[in-house]
Amino acid sequence: SSGINAEYGDQSALERQEQQIQNEIKKAAKSGDRQTATVLAKQLINIRKQKARNMGMKGQIGAVKSKTTTMQSNMKMADTMKNTAGVMASMNKQMNPQEMSKAQLKRLA
Repeated sequence: SSGINAEYGDQSALERQEQQIQNEIKKAAKSGDRQTATVLAKQLINIRKQKARNMGMKGQIGAVKSKTTTMQSNMKMADTMKNTAGVMASMNKQMNPQEMSKAQLKRLA
């Protein structure tokens, strides 16, 4: 999360800028400075767009992180299954299934 903020702009810094610009727009409007208010309003729009882009990027990065975690889990599971298959093959070599069946049948008889 902190890496995301560093790369795409700190969300709280953008919120502070947004609040500051809103206050400046109010001051300009009270003093009748329409040109300054217009420029500040455009800046405010750009900040809001940046905040929206940041949220979108955080969502995308979160989805990638989730997929990566799933892939790592799948790789671990595949590795475990590979090891299990090796152990099973080794056990089958040590314990002849046909002879075990014969032995069990003799016990039942």
